[in-house]
Amino acid sequence: MKKKYFIIILVIIVSAVIGLRGYQYYSHQSNVKSIYQTAENLIVKEDFVSALALLNGIKTEGYQDTETYIYLCESYQAYDNGNVDAAYRKIRYETMICQNELVQDKIYSYIEKISAEYEVWYEQDIKERRIAYVKELRSGVPFIGMSESDISHTSLGSPSSTIRHNNECISGEQYQANLYDFMNNGCAIFTARCVQGKVIQVWDTRETTHLQNKNSSGSKPAEYDSDTEKSDPYNVYDYCDPEDFYDDNYDDFYDYEDAEDYWYDAHH
Repeated sequence: MKKKYFIIILVIIVSAVIGLRGYQYYSHQSNVKSIYQTAENLIVKEDFVSALALLNGIKTEGYQDTETYIYLCESYQAYDNGNVDAAYRKIRYETMICQNELVQDKIYSYIEKISAEYEVWYEQDIKERRIAYVKELRSGVPFIGMSESDISHTSLGSPSSTIRHNNECISGEQYQANLYDFMNNGCAIFTARCVQGKVIQVWDTRETTHLQNKNSSGSKPAEYDSDTEKSDPYNVYDYCDPEDFYDDNYDDFYDYEDAEDYWYDAHH
């Protein structure tokens, strides 16, 4: 008899737990549905700020078209802030399809509108970027990332007609590098190294060359040997250490040790 009562009580408890869980799930789903419908109505009324706040609260539920609505609201907000680019990208990479016909019509109209405005914005942005790029070119020196075809359009003018070459290994593939030297009074003051149509390295020796020329215009130090310097094709006396010397002339030496020996022989 006791065993029978125990089983009955156990069944009642289990049923109560299952019933409670079921009620909680149903209540939760009803709450999510209510929030979703309220947000949907706000979207129809174009109150995207309030709708987004509600939708973010149920984002993890994956309920119906919640994700699509969130992207739509974020796009509208970006558009209201004057950011056509962000507004367009929020809807461009998503499948903007929903089950509510009123909202779907609004989505179609919005996509058509924002796409047209984005096209105008994009063309203007390209023009402005090009103007800024040309301005940077003309007022500056070659920089990493610039196009090799623009190498003669900076404030340094055209480089030496003699283009040096070496190799660059990229992902296991060998590519030829072009080295452009910008000269002043027979001295290289700037070098740009290009691979695959882009500048990837630059060496600016304008200040070093200027100081060297300034020093050479005065009295020479006792150990100065004019015949040695005149015969030097690499301007080795412009370099304070062998590493910098090798970086600028590594294609003319067998290895670093070879360039290091040359530098030390000239300075000792």
